[in-house]
Amino acid sequence: MTALVVGAARSGVALAQHLTRHGEAVRVTDRKDAAQLGETMRRRMLAWQERFPAIGDVRGLGAMLAIELVEDRKTKRPAADLATAVVTEAAKRGLLLLKAGIYSNCIRVLSPLTLSDEELDEALSVWEEALELALTRSP
Repeated sequence: MTALVVGAARSGVALAQHLTRHGEAVRVTDRKDAAQLGETMRRRMLAWQERFPAIGDVRGLGAMLAIELVEDRKTKRPAADLATAVVTEAAKRGLLLLKAGIYSNCIRVLSPLTLSDEELDEALSVWEEALELALTRSP
């Protein structure tokens, strides 16, 4: 194991070590790795970007991805209020999202590798619904 474990990975490693030491079963899906999970999410987010002009960028690596919300794609003016609205709408539907970025106009996720395809699809559908609702209510 590398010593460069940071952030959310640190707690995941600690949990895996505990489960291994105590012989607990860990649910494993047929998903191969973070790259595959990330690619599935990225494809969906890029489709949103084509559909919603307020998504200025989709970025990230593996299972940690973000969308950047902007008021205008040309100027890239940050849309922090829109990000807040999306996060709020998602929370009302049971999905917790995290605002990020120096202007708080990005929404980023770090999905667990144990997420099933059905759970991922449900989460992304809720996120998409929250985007739709927030965008119809924004000025």
